[in-house]
Amino acid sequence: MNSEKASVTVVVPVMNSEKSVARTFDSILIQTTKPAKIIVVYDRSRDNTLSIVKTYLRKYPELFTFVQGPGVNAGAARQEGIKIAKTEYIAFLDSDDSYVENALEILLANVEKTGAVCGLVCRVYADGSCKYQNTSANLEITHDDLKKSNPIPMSTTMYKHELLKKIGGFDLSLATVEDYDLHLRVTRITNYTRVKKVISFYYVHENPTQSWRTQGYAKWTAIIWLKHGFIDYSSIWKALAYSVTNILLVPVNIIRKLYRPKTRIFHYEYLQILAGYISGLARGYYHYNKN
Repeated sequence: MNSEKASVTVVVPVMNSEKSVARTFDSILIQTTKPAKIIVVYDRSRDNTLSIVKTYLRKYPELFTFVQGPGVNAGAARQEGIKIAKTEYIAFLDSDDSYVENALEILLANVEKTGAVCGLVCRVYADGSCKYQNTSANLEITHDDLKKSNPIPMSTTMYKHELLKKIGGFDLSLATVEDYDLHLRVTRITNYTRVKKVISFYYVHENPTQSWRTQGYAKWTAIIWLKHGFIDYSSIWKALAYSVTNILLVPVNIIRKLYRPKTRIFHYEYLQILAGYISGLARGYYHYNKN
């Protein structure tokens, strides 16, 4: 175990995470390679998150730094962390995720190759099962790769501080999917080194706003496409094809529901995604072409 502190800061945006934030902090504290700083960017919460954060601040005053967040989104919170970090490297971990015990060691061993590194994430479900992220054979992720999809979980990333400064960090004008925009701007300068090892765990939970998020994410994803001068037609076609298929299956599902009561008559998620893409393209086209 490397007991010395490495020149890395872990930035943790925190909001409404009383059930998970202690797990997040503990996963950083047990790292085989210790960070120099943990910057906690706290946005106003409706639960007991702040009192848990204060417990760690009192127990580890030299390691934890508390910052009041802007109350916008995770990207804006991470940007506050970038501003005050003083180390050579910066890693990001969301307050509902956690690291494997050698995450920082793995990332630090690979970040110098391109200045940006990412790994794999394991999605943990309520029943305790863990589904690993699929990955291609490529050991680097390029700008062209990101035009097809975003395979980079933010809680598996580490960057040279200098690189984040060079690209200006996160775009605060984006309401969401700001990580995708960051990845696209990073890969205009360098590629991501991809480590084929699990770096973090993402805990899947029911979200009452998931329907809005599905449409909202699609909308802002389309806006980002136009910001970077491309359109992912394959994603639009997929959403359209699934929407049409689900419409055609409505009569069949009505019959199925007679003997399988839990059968869903219509899966509206793809229709919401399609609507999100269309509204995002309309907004993005106006915004980036009005001049």
